[in-house]
Amino acid sequence: MKYDLQKYERFLVPAVLLILFISYLILAFLSEGTYGGADDISHYRRSRYAFQFPEFFLHHWGKPFFTALSAPFAQLGFKGVKLFNVLCGTLTAYFTYRTARILNYSFPIMAIFLLISSPLYSVLMMSGMTEILASLVLILTIFLFFKEKYIWTALLLSFLPFIRNEAIVILPLFFVAVLWRKQWKAIPFLFFGFVFYSIVGGFYYDDFLWVIHHMPYKGTAKGIYGSGELLHYAKASKYIFGIGLSILILAGLILWVLDPLVKPKKPVQNWLMEMLVVFLPFIAYFVAHSYVWWKGAGNSVGLIRVIVAVLPSALL
Repeated sequence: MKYDLQKYERFLVPAVLLILFISYLILAFLSEGTYGGADDISHYRRSRYAFQFPEFFLHHWGKPFFTALSAPFAQLGFKGVKLFNVLCGTLTAYFTYRTARILNYSFPIMAIFLLISSPLYSVLMMSGMTEILASLVLILTIFLFFKEKYIWTALLLSFLPFIRNEAIVILPLFFVAVLWRKQWKAIPFLFFGFVFYSIVGGFYYDDFLWVIHHMPYKGTAKGIYGSGELLHYAKASKYIFGIGLSILILAGLILWVLDPLVKPKKPVQNWLMEMLVVFLPFIAYFVAHSYVWWKGAGNSVGLIRVIVAVLPSALL
């Protein structure tokens, strides 16, 4: 039985998204603070002055793909970068809703409200940080995959590590998924972002492996950044997702495991594909961050905001 709201979604969803966009934009413009400290300002400055100093477009720490997309907005000042993130957050809500519809999930419109119910997501939408764009690219990648646009999926995903370096752990999942679907033509495009930036930066740095050699997170600086508990991010869930969404995510993961038993008529192949493309990006990313903070590796500082990058995957 289809829920009653579905017949009104055509009008309700655009209205809700417009209200959210305007509300967050007003908050972003009225806010006099930032989130992320020096990182927030540094990302803005690299975007703001990238046209004057083109090397900023290749700055690893500044995240090259984020800088490329946000630089035009940054010419309007710091509020321009906030506008960029509010726009990205609104689009993330929209494509999370669209993905939920494609997958025939119940109450897909709830995806919009679940996304903004995360306190940390709402805060980061009003900043110049990179996580919001990463969340948009991730959900758009998932959406394109289930729309069977495999080359576009691979092409877009290849740039995700140039927004959040640690997102590279997500690429093998899609590699397996694309292989499973026998979309051989799409596989080379999974490496497009790496090849593109290697060539462009190679002429500037005289090193076509600069993406690897200039990686700022190689090795360990445990003595400087420290380390912490393995369950650091799990314990911080109430700050990342909020208590309500944390409970829903945990319940959803349990129900996902039990899904083949609860819905025996659902093809196992569909369940496994959702596991690879929808759920495991969140789990792999969350586990990877938990591990490196526990081991004091990868120059991890244990910042909880980084999890926002995979929030759409979590809430689905």
